[in-house]
Amino acid sequence: MPATYVEISRDEFEEWLNTLGKRWSRDTRTAGIYYVHLSDRVGVKISSSIGSRDSAMGRANASIDIVLASLITHRTLNRVGGEQSRYHRTQKWRDNLRRGVLHFEQVYSAARDFYEKIAPIADREKYKTERLQILSRIPDVSDDDVLAHIHKRLVQGGVLDDPQEAVLRVAANLNDDQVKFLGRLEKLRQRAMRDPQTLGDITSTRRTIWTGRTLAPDLRKRLHEALQKYGV
Repeated sequence: MPATYVEISRDEFEEWLNTLGKRWSRDTRTAGIYYVHLSDRVGVKISSSIGSRDSAMGRANASIDIVLASLITHRTLNRVGGEQSRYHRTQKWRDNLRRGVLHFEQVYSAARDFYEKIAPIADREKYKTERLQILSRIPDVSDDDVLAHIHKRLVQGGVLDDPQEAVLRVAANLNDDQVKFLGRLEKLRQRAMRDPQTLGDITSTRRTIWTGRTLAPDLRKRLHEALQKYGV
């Protein structure tokens, strides 16, 4: 037996939204898009099919789309809808939509930090490209344990955490002489492959630089001696 589609008025829909027990808002740019807020940055976006005349559009537009979205950029963050990908305006529309909202609430809760991080990013490709360009100034990133991890995360499409963003800010503000010094460190590493003390000092120096601190006098002294010893 074919499903029976029903008309949904704006009042009915917003009354149903109130039963969810969460803050919600309407996208003022369009007639039928609503957001159920999960945080200040992330929400469940419901394209309700309610038109500008405050009632549902025709039967051909009977399905309702539900996704996880950014409240900042309005971009979709996740559209994998669990048991169903679209929701229809049948007589049980309230129960169906509630299941959809609950599904995306669970999706968000399972990876809260990730979605909070990506929510403000309008263009993920631009985000990655800009950060990789900063790393491209640094000699041989692959042999720096801190930068190598950041590089890998970016290449794989990931989002950096706050400490990693802080490292990139330091890297972006390095002057030419500081970049050349990192190049000398890499040459020193290559020439001192059998010198555990020097290799350890190089790692400590890099980590100190990325935290924005100055080198301890004893570390600075050992580095100076190693640079002379290995002719770098």
